Amino acid sequence: MSTLSELLTVQEAAEKLDVSISAVKSFIDRGYLPAKRYGGSSKIHIDDLQEFATTFELTPDSE
Repeated sequence: MSTLSELLTVQEAAEKLDVSISAVKSFIDRGYLPAKRYGGSSKIHIDDLQEFATTFELTPDSE
């Protein structure tokens, strides 16, 4: 089970990847970036974001 600290909002993921929110939503919609729906909003596990960034040669901000 994921803890809340391991889950990111779409906005947080966008900030870490230095891309737009709409780009992250597109990655999710196309199945490139796994996300779960919680209460009407998508959440991305930090490990999934890291794997996505590695696969697509993006550098996530570690902050």
